[in-house]
Amino acid sequence: SDDVNLHATFSSPMQSSLLNLLCYWPWLLLQLSISAALQTSGSTFANEVTKWLDAERVNWNIAVFPLPDIQTTHNQLLSLVEGKDYSETVVFLHLLPSPASSEECYAPTLTRKLTEYFSQKDQSASIVHLHQDVWEAKRHIVQSRLLTRLGRIRSRIFARKTSVRRIEPATAKSFLEQNHLWSATKAKYSYGLFSDEDQLVAVATFS
Repeated sequence: SDDVNLHATFSSPMQSSLLNLLCYWPWLLLQLSISAALQTSGSTFANEVTKWLDAERVNWNIAVFPLPDIQTTHNQLLSLVEGKDYSETVVFLHLLPSPASSEECYAPTLTRKLTEYFSQKDQSASIVHLHQDVWEAKRHIVQSRLLTRLGRIRSRIFARKTSVRRIEPATAKSFLEQNHLWSATKAKYSYGLFSDEDQLVAVATFS
């Protein structure tokens, strides 16, 4: 058969390697083009994020900005895909590197336009705007929240197994700095939510 002849023709290790290269070169070109696109954006930030996505085995692709008049320079839009067959786009991740010059500054309406688009015209997926300084300062929180958005973290604590009591400001401050993207603020009253194992799992502050 043709299959037998093909395998007989490429019998040596070198010829077999050439055959594999021919079979996989479209995939290699795709990976190289993605890498080049990220490097063109001049952002090690984007590379750090995509390396983490690869480590978590999150299927991602470079996405096209959905609006024609949107600013497409110095920022990147990724689609994060989940599902059993990796066919369902769950989250669009909008990467916003810190501007290195006035020319790289973003339009004030950039994130608002994208948010409005996905909330009004494309409700099949959500969008997360990720600024470089937030990634660098609160990386572990950002990673946890993204994995939760993708359905990777499903830990739940039922209300009937919790209790509320007032806590010291120092305790609230420490918890918020470790678990809240915007850290802590000064407040007059601080309350904590404790699990039945007496573990602090949430904090609310009031002035």
